[in-house]
Amino acid sequence: MTLEHLDTIISFVAILTGVSLLATILTQMVSSLLGLRGINLRWGIATLLEHADPKLGKYARDIAHEVLTHSVISDSMFADAESALVQNWQLASGISKDELIQILRTLAKQADPAISGPKPPEWAVALKNSLDQLDRVAADKLLAISPALQQAIPPEVGNADDIIAQLAASTEQLAGTINQWFDNVMDLVAQRFTMHTRVWTVVFSVLIAFGLNLDAFRLLTQLSSDSELRARLVTSSDALTQKAGEMLFAPTNTAATGDAAMRQLTNAVSNFNSILTNKFNLWLMPDPYPTPFYSGWFQSWPHFWGIVASAALLSLGAPFWYNMLKDLSNLRPVLAQKQAAEKSDPT
Repeated sequence: MTLEHLDTIISFVAILTGVSLLATILTQMVSSLLGLRGINLRWGIATLLEHADPKLGKYARDIAHEVLTHSVISDSMFADAESALVQNWQLASGISKDELIQILRTLAKQADPAISGPKPPEWAVALKNSLDQLDRVAADKLLAISPALQQAIPPEVGNADDIIAQLAASTEQLAGTINQWFDNVMDLVAQRFTMHTRVWTVVFSVLIAFGLNLDAFRLLTQLSSDSELRARLVTSSDALTQKAGEMLFAPTNTAATGDAAMRQLTNAVSNFNSILTNKFNLWLMPDPYPTPFYSGWFQSWPHFWGIVASAALLSLGAPFWYNMLKDLSNLRPVLAQKQAAEKSDPT
């Protein structure tokens, strides 16, 4: 492989990295606007409760919603809002095993008529009944060792009755099942969230590829024949790698609003346009734009399949192209040094 061949590949990957960043930002916008993290976490908790006690199946989703919108769990600025329009934004994006069990015990107190009135919520009553069910084996063991614990616990450690009460809480059948299956369910939640974001990435990749008439075959042809464009893109690949790293790996706020995501998208577009030359921009987005917009898709079948190939490549995601661009950029000095050494010493 010659340096020119590698530069062509680096230029091609740099463009795909820049364009795929747009798809990534759009996916992040949709994820925030739809509250995908909270929705998938609510599904996971509802599934966990239904598995822990089938009698909760009818109320599992309502209980999960109450858990994730509780004021001490929800990390959303809309946690106290009462509008149904923002209910998905109210959901917490994460919860620990201990927090879940503690909040369930707190919510079960709403079954008390003294707290919720003469007609408490049905889900609260069902939750209280479920928490009242004990694991008989664990309860019998606790009863057997309770007298010994009363004598063995010194006063300076704490009140023996309080410590035994805490141990008794661990004999709840619901809490025990949650402890057993919580990590597995959270893995499923992560997989579902990843699947949803992948679907949106593919959707936006197709829209961007066809919206820009981005023909991968024509793009490679132009890059291989235009040394000036290729040189500029190779020179700017370091800046693009740095920008992509900031966008992909910087800490994100899960409660980000649509306006913040739109500003991030605008910055991404501005940075991407600053990397590409004016000549390439005009070729990528013809001026005037074809009317109707889809007329350029069917100029020829090779052009159509080139756009399809671009959509498929973009759907691999910005992290994939970022890592490839970084690896190729690190490889270039090695190849350049080797090629220079061969020229200086033909033997």
